[in-house]
Amino acid sequence: MTNLLPPNASALERAIAATGAGIDTLPVAVRDVWNPATCPTALLPWLAWALAVDEWDETWSEAVKRTVIADAIEVHRHRGTVWSLKKSLAPLGMTIDIIDQASQRASYAALDALRLDGAWRLDSTRQISPVELYANLPQIQHWAQFIVRANLADAVRAENFALLRHLVQKWKPARSWPIFMFWLAFTLEVRAQASATLQLDKQIGARYPWHGRTVSEILKGIDQWL
Repeated sequence: MTNLLPPNASALERAIAATGAGIDTLPVAVRDVWNPATCPTALLPWLAWALAVDEWDETWSEAVKRTVIADAIEVHRHRGTVWSLKKSLAPLGMTIDIIDQASQRASYAALDALRLDGAWRLDSTRQISPVELYANLPQIQHWAQFIVRANLADAVRAENFALLRHLVQKWKPARSWPIFMFWLAFTLEVRAQASATLQLDKQIGARYPWHGRTVSEILKGIDQWL
């Protein structure tokens, strides 16, 4: 690296220049350090700090860390939206649904539930059941409310629930408030295997003295018996 210091440079300036003289010979280029895809693994926490990644967990896999860093700027640009909220919750590895009032009403309407229209008679011919029991969704009474539905089967650690609440409060719109709903959903796989076994039993009355005979004699005796 060419020294551009003037003749009257101080000792401190010359020392700084000497320290940085070999910067172009470093094995890692500076542009690679600032790239989440090529940054060395040991420097990922520092890159996350530089790009204002709010939540960081050393137990995440390397792929998750690089994804969180790569999405950091775009997530901050859309902070307060449903998209940014889902992005911030993705590293938890849980199945999380964000349901607003419009989505909740659409789920209710899809069930085609009975409505009180004034034509009913109180003669026990119809039975009224809460529609939220069939939709598995509570009612949203205000437009600023939204439901955060998380599957308990995906929770690897107990700390995930506290982190979930923290992230939702941090990335949600300031004028909205969440309704947390935890449920247990899992897939039960049953495999049926059909097999048949054929067992043949045959009783032999004669006894053959196999001891002391050659193989050819044994085979000949078997042929005669068969």
